[in-house]
Amino acid sequence: MLRRAAVLLATTPLIASLSCQGPTPPQHEAVRYVGQGIMGGADDPDHPAIVGIISIQAMGAGLCSGTLIAPNLVLTARHCVAETEEQVLCSSSEFGKTYGASAFFVTTEWRGPEIAYETYQLEGNWFQATEVIVSDDAKVCGNDMALIRLIDNVPGSVATPVVPRIEDNVTTGERYTAIGFGATGDDGDGWGRRRILEDLFVDCVGTCNSFFVNNETEWEGDKGICQGDSGGPALDEQGRVVGVVSRGSLNCSMPIYGSVFAWGDWIRQHAVEAAKAGGYEPAAWAGGPEQDGGAGGSGGTGGDVDGGAGGSGPDAGPEPTSLADFGEKCVNHVDCSTGLCVFETNLTLYCSNPCNIANLDCPDGYTCDPSLGACFREGGFGSTCGVGSECRSGICVEDANGAYCTEPCTDDAQCPWTAKCDQNVCFLPAPTPPADTSASSSGCSVSAKDDPTKPIPWAIGLGLAAAALAHRRRRQ
Repeated sequence: MLRRAAVLLATTPLIASLSCQGPTPPQHEAVRYVGQGIMGGADDPDHPAIVGIISIQAMGAGLCSGTLIAPNLVLTARHCVAETEEQVLCSSSEFGKTYGASAFFVTTEWRGPEIAYETYQLEGNWFQATEVIVSDDAKVCGNDMALIRLIDNVPGSVATPVVPRIEDNVTTGERYTAIGFGATGDDGDGWGRRRILEDLFVDCVGTCNSFFVNNETEWEGDKGICQGDSGGPALDEQGRVVGVVSRGSLNCSMPIYGSVFAWGDWIRQHAVEAAKAGGYEPAAWAGGPEQDGGAGGSGGTGGDVDGGAGGSGPDAGPEPTSLADFGEKCVNHVDCSTGLCVFETNLTLYCSNPCNIANLDCPDGYTCDPSLGACFREGGFGSTCGVGSECRSGICVEDANGAYCTEPCTDDAQCPWTAKCDQNVCFLPAPTPPADTSASSSGCSVSAKDDPTKPIPWAIGLGLAAAALAHRRRRQ
């Protein structure tokens, strides 16, 4: 049965992540859930230090993004390098085993992954990994950070490493830029080339009113990134990396970033070790000698800079607008006077109040779902019902999924999620049989259609002929 999502668009299944060991879902099914990647962004050939990462596994290939922070060191998301459930529940989801380093290849070419998919060859500047570094804590939320050390140093003539901002955290309202190799539309097209989206703003830091944010080591961003952008950076106005894409929501909104500041000591420690392995002096930010030229990074963000890096002053964000009250339509948390925008279906979003097991109180007509931490309108799509009067629409249907409230429709586009229009009402798809988990611990036993209520790691499965690519790969 379809459950409700407690935060805006926070729970939609995407194309299988790198952890999946079963077949990739058919493209038309997978992209049903996918919003645009780097939504509204532009092609970006100018930031070679923002790299594409291809993982070549026996069962297929996967794509992520990352940031070159030292000549032989790439910062990315842990779910790009380790077994991870397709959907993440912060209270319980844990990483599985970390994949072998030799499976990972990194490119500075802005169309590198796209060309690799077309030709089955790693053409141009590709660099193979020799070590994958993760923390000891296996819990997904708050620990979605990884480093990939390369066999060879990336020459300075190819890419200048980006400086990680480890001395202070981002602030609410601070301007940032997103860059990644993800898809560009709901049809999944356009992944594999680097794109950039500027003039984004940090939504919240340390006080995020979301049940799937770890406020100690994560922050919530603006919009515009999706599948394939996992591991990609948020860059501040000085071009320094301040966040690493972890997971997010339908229509590429409410991205959750790992905080570079929170991981500063860990990043610095391994940067020093990477410098020793690569035979070069650590950068100044890692304790090495001061360098001329400041903290610029790989070409800057290309946006307008009207001041320092803070971006948290009165001119840092968009003009304030009136906030929606409880029950009114919203697009994001910041739209609501309550600070919480809930997602019921892809057509039904509204401002709500948080609630929990200790405080189940909700206004009349609303019911608390303590597992999701929010009040929901009674009788919404997918809610269990016995008669039509229990549903807001007045329509209660029954099929193999049981009896549930539905909505009127004239075509599939008017139905939420994977529901199909039949007899002028929306029906859920037939329930998926339980997966056999006896032979695999990959976490992929959870179907992408079973329970769209958890944030999703934004990696992308390529459906690529991995064996052919591995056989023909070459590194220059």
